[in-house]
Amino acid sequence: MNINIPQLLARGEGISVRIPLTPNAPGKTVGNFTENFTENFTENSKHIFNLMRNNSKITIDQIANQIGISRRAVINNTNKMKELGLIRRIGPAKGGYWEVIKTDSKE
Repeated sequence: MNINIPQLLARGEGISVRIPLTPNAPGKTVGNFTENFTENFTENSKHIFNLMRNNSKITIDQIANQIGISRRAVINNTNKMKELGLIRRIGPAKGGYWEVIKTDSKE
């Protein structure tokens, strides 16, 4: 199927592209940083990651208070990082800790 994007756009038709975000997607390496980490992650994600790297016992609520974002925003960001294999939660919500799988960022 040939799609001529410039012609579609000239006619005023939109296009939609779906790009899956998986640990094995190009530009991502499970458990390892790439330059895309700093390009594709928001400032909040980077801040959350650094807080977890510095304090593995930090809670979602503590992160939200320190950054000044909602608890839900922290959860959404941590879920993305878990999917990419950057962090994992060890133990229960109360009493567990964050394991940062790879810490040698190129920042």
